[in-house]
Amino acid sequence: MDETELKIALAILSAFSLTLVTFIKIQSDKIRDIKAKLSDKKYSTYHEILTILFDLINQTKGLKTVSEDEVLKRVMDVKRDLILYGNDKIIKKFFLNGKTTN
Repeated sequence: MDETELKIALAILSAFSLTLVTFIKIQSDKIRDIKAKLSDKKYSTYHEILTILFDLINQTKGLKTVSEDEVLKRVMDVKRDLILYGNDKIIKKFFLNGKTTN
């Protein structure tokens, strides 16, 4: 291999490496963005669960009135969001009422 062929091979290898690194970076950024969006959805879902819980506690103590239909609708929305965004452990706890299964 003479010097010209070596320079051409090096240039091709460099271009291929740059393309590969760029592709990996783009994919990594996409994955990071998806994880951030998922994290936001999880946060809002878990926040809604706690909000429902505290609304029910406040209603029991007479501090707030929440209609049964409203609570039922909110719980159904939370169940939908949990199926979509919750992790497996949380889903099992929520739908099995805390019972553990192996």
